[in-house]
Amino acid sequence: MPLGEKKLAAAWFIPRTTGERAFAELAEAAGTQDLFLADSHPDPLHGSWAGMEDCSLRLDVLKHHYCLQIYFWLSAFPERTQGPVEQDGAIRVAYAFRKACEQLRAEAAFIVTHLDQANPSYILDQYGDVLGMNANILVNRHFGLLYLSADLVSAMDAGARLSGRDTLPVLDGLLVFSGQGGARWY
Repeated sequence: MPLGEKKLAAAWFIPRTTGERAFAELAEAAGTQDLFLADSHPDPLHGSWAGMEDCSLRLDVLKHHYCLQIYFWLSAFPERTQGPVEQDGAIRVAYAFRKACEQLRAEAAFIVTHLDQANPSYILDQYGDVLGMNANILVNRHFGLLYLSADLVSAMDAGARLSGRDTLPVLDGLLVFSGQGGARWY
């Protein structure tokens, strides 16, 4: 499979406490732009996100949450670099993700940077740990970038593996990378 055919994903678990929300409304709150419908695609809503074009969007309505997913080409993911997190070549993706977490008021969210994780079934398999407030399990999955709400952070054991991982400040909760330096996204 050529490099351009491989996708990564960002996913947000958004509580359904504020009534019904339209797919396009959630997509726009996540920061997607230039939304359009592609009728022949299994995920018909497309747009750009975090400076990456031709992203496909998916929305699953779960028992207590929406799960918004944005799939983007691996080849479009900016080059990651050594050094401070603020100088990482993919920092705009991290900033867009953080803003989406805050705008959507997500309970948990992540960017998967391993190809085997970038599929709807794997992403939806995480729902049980979101519902069960299993923050430590989510932290130990080493998503490229993970957001946990303040409620999930309060459920986290003191022994959670956060050392050796870069973080970004966030208004409410925790935003932690998988690692640090040049390996922060993996």
